[in-house]
Amino acid sequence: METLFFIKSIKFEAFLPSMMKILEAGSEDEKMKIIEVFRNVLEHLKKSKASSIAVALVEKILPLFDSEHGRLRELSLWLLRDLLRSVVRRDEKKMRRQMRGALIPLLFRVSDQLPSVAR
Repeated sequence: METLFFIKSIKFEAFLPSMMKILEAGSEDEKMKIIEVFRNVLEHLKKSKASSIAVALVEKILPLFDSEHGRLRELSLWLLRDLLRSVVRRDEKKMRRQMRGALIPLLFRVSDQLPSVAR
């Protein structure tokens, strides 16, 4: 079972660059699907592996908070919450640096039209 999970983890890592590009330049629907994939896969990875992915992924999802599509904003915030929960001690400083740039845009989202985003 552990070997099978290791193989799946390697396969997932092979798709990371493509998935990151979709978050930058894909359609709104593609971005939402990729976010769902990340949310589902990250919870099944070892915490140390998920942590390093989380730090790299944060900078890709921050621009999504400004999307006109409310569901995309909501999903990106849920993913951010999951990413913050997956960070291990060795990556905490890196994550803090990433999040400093996100705090002001997140503060503006407190008055978002969607209650789930504002929350």
